[in-house]
Amino acid sequence: MIYIIFLVMVLLDRLSKFYISNNFVLGESEIIIEGMLQFTYVRNTGIAFGLLAGRG
Repeated sequence: MIYIIFLVMVLLDRLSKFYISNNFVLGESEIIIEGMLQFTYVRNTGIAFGLLAGRG
């Protein structure tokens, strides 16, 4: 059961990233559920949480 939950979470992550990258301009935001969920298109050039951003 845990594998199904993990697979669904990964699938939702990939679908949301695909949707946002194809329908938003950089910096654009859209409220999905007021006070709970908002999508904003940003780019992370570093590793997790922006660490080492801008380094080659």
